[in-house]
Amino acid sequence: MRQFLLIKIERRENTAFEVQRILTTYGESIRVRLGLHEQETSSEGIIFLEVDPKGAIIEMLQKLENLSGVTVKLIEI
Repeated sequence: MRQFLLIKIERRENTAFEVQRILTTYGESIRVRLGLHEQETSSEGIIFLEVDPKGAIIEMLQKLENLSGVTVKLIEI
């Protein structure tokens, strides 16, 4: 099984620092990270992570979900 997290950040300028802090804390559980944003036309951002199923994924997901303007989805395939 493979696990992915999709993270949508509504206002990067307000929450990007805290999101980065959380991702750094759980960095050992992150296999692949891809960030997408339209810097000139939108303040939204999307982060795509492939995560280690044996890592502390649920804990990281909960901390991210507690941030205002951040939406997180866990996908298992």
